[in-house]
Amino acid sequence: MKNILIALSLTLLSACGSDSSSKDSNSPTTTAEPPATSTDQPTESTDDNTDHNNTSGDLVSLTDTNKSDIIQLSVNDDGSWCYISRTSDDKESLTDHIDSWAGGWHQSLHCHDQQESFTHIAEDGQILVDVITSDRDTIFLLKAVKEGIFDYSLHLSQLNQAGQVVQQRALIDTPDAHDLLYYSRTPTDISVETFADLHKDNKPIIKEGEYAKLEWKNDNLFLLAKVYGLTLYELNKDLSIGSSHQIIPGFSSVVDDMDFSISKHGKVAVAYSFDKVSLPIINKHFNDHLTDDISDMSSTIVTVLDMNSQSSNRFVDSIPDNIKKLAGIEWQGEKLMVVSNALRRKGINGTEHQDIDAIVATYNVTSAIRESTESINLDKHDYVQGTTLDSDNSLILYGSSGYRREHDLLRKGHGIVYRKTDQSTEIMINKSIGAYSTISDIHLTNNKIYYIYRYSPQEYADCDLFKDECGFHAGIAMEELN
Repeated sequence: MKNILIALSLTLLSACGSDSSSKDSNSPTTTAEPPATSTDQPTESTDDNTDHNNTSGDLVSLTDTNKSDIIQLSVNDDGSWCYISRTSDDKESLTDHIDSWAGGWHQSLHCHDQQESFTHIAEDGQILVDVITSDRDTIFLLKAVKEGIFDYSLHLSQLNQAGQVVQQRALIDTPDAHDLLYYSRTPTDISVETFADLHKDNKPIIKEGEYAKLEWKNDNLFLLAKVYGLTLYELNKDLSIGSSHQIIPGFSSVVDDMDFSISKHGKVAVAYSFDKVSLPIINKHFNDHLTDDISDMSSTIVTVLDMNSQSSNRFVDSIPDNIKKLAGIEWQGEKLMVVSNALRRKGINGTEHQDIDAIVATYNVTSAIRESTESINLDKHDYVQGTTLDSDNSLILYGSSGYRREHDLLRKGHGIVYRKTDQSTEIMINKSIGAYSTISDIHLTNNKIYYIYRYSPQEYADCDLFKDECGFHAGIAMEELN
């Protein structure tokens, strides 16, 4: 809950081409893990609040306040779907880690279709990070395995719809000298040193809760993970690494709010928020010449990779006089849309106030020229959690809208999904439940929309009086689209 509250009342406030580094990794250094043990085998689902055959409305509802959550959802065109849930006996677990994977939880993967379902329980020392169901009988699962107090390695598994492990292996990426460089910035200089502990036995190390996400596109599996700085992997059919591309080197400044999108023509765009301190480090590491003459605050760096030619270019997305944080990126044909949340000052003559609007910038990626910029203001504080495209290639945004902060009370915010076209902005879902609600992930398929929603039953200033009713509940719902 804490991370969502900071984002909604605005982490934004605190923020006040050359060739990409890439490797081909078809070498035998990638090794498979041992066969699955008995704890990897599926068990019957015991989720009493799951309605597998519901045609509309709630599919899953988790209502143990501060003790349960849904962190990932994947739906394929065949109508089968999977999600990762977690429960904890420790109230602080949900409060501290609402938006990220973390230790201290009891985690499980649940998968459903019209014929059968299964539940896959995480083993001790493993954390379920992400899941992708590419078709009815293929499920890819990303796990983090503990290597130290806050250090984890990443492991990939392929399951079938019966929950059986088809194959699995650790992510093995032997680093070169460039991968192990770690930068620090002072007001007058950039220092760099080699950090050998960025990997363990050629397994890249990721810190607890850091970004790691799978994507299935063009019959290929991709992984973007905050290892060796930030690295994009294209994976082979046996889950070994086909190629890797370092997007960001390791450095001490905070880089967050990242996303990536894959076009049907084989281009991958990776974007991340940064402050101006970070820009000289990117330029030094990649021998680039990026500039940001527009914003003195936070902006976005976009890296575009052509997976066919292995070429790349970078550009900076920024807007003047606003603090902004990346919400998502999407390919629309050959154009790239960069969607951000921007904190803006509004009003005059004593009515000044701050508001959050969604900003959609559309780029020609070849020339890195911004062709258009649009602002979306549905209500007070339109905070975008993420983006996707519908079957007509229209931009879909989701998150929350309409909340008010009054004397530390967070009132009446509601979850929202809306479609942006050239002509209009159309609200598709307005989820108002409890004192505050948000939509944190959506999937559109076969004229249906599946989504994760979270809500708090109490206004936050009342938490000292109603401790058992504070925190977020979570659920998955499905609705037919008109």
